[in-house]
Amino acid sequence: MRLNFQPRGISLPAPLRLLVVSLLWSVTGFAQSPEAKIMPLGDSITRGTNDINFPNGSIPGGYRKELSVRLTNGGFAFDFIGSSNENAATGIDPDHEGYNGTKTGDIVAQLPALLATAPDIVLLHIGTNDILNNLPVNTAAANLASLIDGITLNSPNRRLYVATIIPITQAWPPQTQIYSAAYLNGNANAYNVQVRSLVTQYANLGRKVFLVEMNGGIVLNNSDPLLNFYQTGDGIHPGQAGYNQMGTIWFNAITSSGSLFPAPPPGVPAGPSSLTASVISGTRINLKWMDNSNNETAFTVYQKTGGGGSWQQLASTAPNITIASATGLLTGASPYYFAVRASNTNGNSVWSNVAAAVPINIALNKPASASSTFSDSTLASNANNGSLTTFWSASVTDTSATWNVDLGAIYRLSRLEITTRQDSDQPVTRRNFEVRASNDPTFFTYTVLTSYGEPSLAYTSTLSRDINPITPFRFVRIAKTDSAYFSFTEARVFGTTPPPVPAPPSNLIVTHTNWHQVALGWLDNSSDEFGFKLERRNVSGGPFIEITTATAGTIRFVDTGLTADSGYVYRVRATNGVDDSAATGEVSATTGPLTSYETWAEGYPAFLALHPTDQLPSADPNNDGVNNLLAFAFGLDPLALWSAGSLPVVLTSPGPAFRFRRNTTSGLIYELLVSSDLSNAGWQIQSETGATIEPVAGEPSVEWVTVPLESGPGPKFARLRVTRN
Repeated sequence: MRLNFQPRGISLPAPLRLLVVSLLWSVTGFAQSPEAKIMPLGDSITRGTNDINFPNGSIPGGYRKELSVRLTNGGFAFDFIGSSNENAATGIDPDHEGYNGTKTGDIVAQLPALLATAPDIVLLHIGTNDILNNLPVNTAAANLASLIDGITLNSPNRRLYVATIIPITQAWPPQTQIYSAAYLNGNANAYNVQVRSLVTQYANLGRKVFLVEMNGGIVLNNSDPLLNFYQTGDGIHPGQAGYNQMGTIWFNAITSSGSLFPAPPPGVPAGPSSLTASVISGTRINLKWMDNSNNETAFTVYQKTGGGGSWQQLASTAPNITIASATGLLTGASPYYFAVRASNTNGNSVWSNVAAAVPINIALNKPASASSTFSDSTLASNANNGSLTTFWSASVTDTSATWNVDLGAIYRLSRLEITTRQDSDQPVTRRNFEVRASNDPTFFTYTVLTSYGEPSLAYTSTLSRDINPITPFRFVRIAKTDSAYFSFTEARVFGTTPPPVPAPPSNLIVTHTNWHQVALGWLDNSSDEFGFKLERRNVSGGPFIEITTATAGTIRFVDTGLTADSGYVYRVRATNGVDDSAATGEVSATTGPLTSYETWAEGYPAFLALHPTDQLPSADPNNDGVNNLLAFAFGLDPLALWSAGSLPVVLTSPGPAFRFRRNTTSGLIYELLVSSDLSNAGWQIQSETGATIEPVAGEPSVEWVTVPLESGPGPKFARLRVTRN
């Protein structure tokens, strides 16, 4: 049994076997997130320590920095996970599970909590502290066996990469040198033999365990001393060049399969690709992707807010629909990330790329001016240079002070941030001001975006305001509104360049009408629209009203639920979600009169939802061989398959007779024809004299008609002919 498995040559202590049992129920899913969750797990070498005994300090990010850069540049979507973000490097995901002094047994004790985070990939470099503390090699190897078994047990898609530990080239502890470097490194080599053996054994069991030959893969010495693996240090923890080597080796190991995720099950759709996220306004992001499959039933879009947020489902689209939008956002406040995958009854496809929409401070280092400055060290440019150590201050005699920035182009603004001074407490400068925007550099006319009155903002605080003006602006002014001077440390303005307005559609035509529908078609002249807005008004006049927004690429639409025998006027615009194109030319259409056929059809909403051509009397929308006119004639549901009890039938007892259903409100002509030879000339109209009429229970407008047929020698044939007046 799996619970009793013990790697050959190693005896697992009883407590460890119990641990394996406790992990049996920790079943982990895979690829539930668009980003592979990677857990860097180990000791100070995973943390990024350089030398814990000498004053060289730490290497921010350790090997995780180089690994992160390579994964990012390779287009891999990933998320480092762990409960520590200590010793982080700028610009990379800081999370990890690397701690100074950690030994194999320590991680065994922590394993249930670690696995609760459901990592997709685990990078394990552990054992160095066991060797430095002269613990038995077999004990460390037994602990490692428990770790491998626990991490991969009941998690068939989780990948575990186990590294051989790097060489030990320094005696330990360095102050007393109880254990020589040769002795310690000999034990490290013996431990690495066990590492290689354990990885092979578990891999042969079908576990996704991979050996990372860290010990044999590094280059200790280089002709350039700055590229030596250890550089200056204790011969145990790498220098910057050493951590870079480790990051490269990890990268090569985990990307050797070309993907951070396993292959999807057979029959699922091909994954979408080329996902883009375009910030359209202060609250809206448009998404587009490429459909690479022909068997999807839906696309599902996921969204994450900020680098540390969790993925949430945003939207689901129908097959072949490759656009979606995120609305109600604060696009100046935090980055947004998006991903999409296709699905069908067989499961989900691989994920698309992750697309990001990241806010940018468009005021940073743009030309700034002010109504006055207090001194040469408080210039207007200090207020948008990205530094909190410099500031702008107006002259103390400037009682209507203003600060201005030229953004250089027009932008649709989404957020403003103003940080107060950090050097001294000046309450008068932190109240009674407003933010104005204009496309006139003189601000002769302007729009007030936001304002602040009293009490004074807190010292060293930041005022943040989300805005969503439809009009884009180039110039922003922050103006004092009381008789006091003005000063602040930094002003940040977030916004986006307005997207181009799509080319307008053309050639709008009416393709079909009936008593309650108008079908329209048009020419799509753009490739960047998010959809088409259809507008309608009554032919007698009045304003145009938007009736729907059709998805991008749509070139036809059926307007339904209209009034019979009425006139309407239509036009169409392309839209990017915020700005609309010019409209097409206007076209008029008149619905038909309401006949008895249309009155009957109104009793079947599903039938009315069909395309107008499928509602014609001659059409057969459910392909059962009976057209809509006959369904109307017999008072039947046009989309239901006929049952034997509703079909016309020849009765033989008590005498020959022809029996059929008749819709009494149809206004149709029903004629019974009989023949003895089936020739065209042989069909004769049979009189209904003697026919019996019976109501149909529960159907007040339908009756059963039974017409006697003449008896006599030879064959007899009968048929029913239904025609419209």
